[in-house]
Formats: sequence, C-alpha cells, structure tokens
Amino acid sequence: MLEAGAEPVRRRHNRDAVERTLATARAGAELIRAAGRVDLLVEPELSVLVFERHGWDHADYARWSRALLDAQQAFVTPTSHRGRPCTRLAIVNPATTPDDIRLIVDLMREPAARQGSDGQMRM
Repeated sequence: MLEAGAEPVRRRHNRDAVERTLATARAGAELIRAAGRVDLLVEPELSVLVFERHGWDHADYARWSRALLDAQQAFVTPTSHRGRPCTRLAIVNPATTPDDIRLIVDLMREPAARQGSDGQMRM
C-alpha cells in the first residue's frame, strides 16, 4: 500500500525536476542574449541551448569543450547549426542553476578563452 501512495509523490518530484531544467534553460537564454561576444542561435527547445562565440571555429569549440570537461566544470559539446560552428548545452540535471550557465557563458566570452601558447585552455 505504501508503494501505491509513493507514485504520485514520484510523479510530482519528476515534474518539478523537469520544470526546474526548463526554467534554467530559459534563464540561460536570457543570460546569453545579454552577454557580449556570444549569440543565442536557437530559442531554447526543452532544455537545450545552442549558441556561438563570435570568431570561433570548430577547433576553438573543441578545445574549449575539452577544457571544461577536463576541469570537470561542464559537459558542453561542439556542434554546428546551419553550417556554423557553435556549442550545444543540454540541461539535464535539475540542480543546474542559472549561475552555472553564467559561468559557462563567462568562460566562453573571455578573450581567447584563456588559451595558452600550447593551445590548451586555462580555467
């Protein structure tokens, strides 16, 4: 009997988690719109943000993405949209906050994204 009573609680918890990721994606889109050197390319669909940094090519996105992953800061993948290199951020963890998105956007906006002479990203 306890199991049957727990099901509505689980559904509500799941619904709340999805709503948090959607709200974070909307807030992230606003952060990107307000930031310099980056452009939102696609309105958020579910919890995915697609955006670009001015002047970057595929190699820049790949280095930046690898550095974020190596530093265990984020898993943000390079991609392309309508033939333009960009990045895609999928918000799947309901604990992700707009401040987390702000950090990612700020790291992307930094001049040369702190790229060292050896081509490695500095976080």
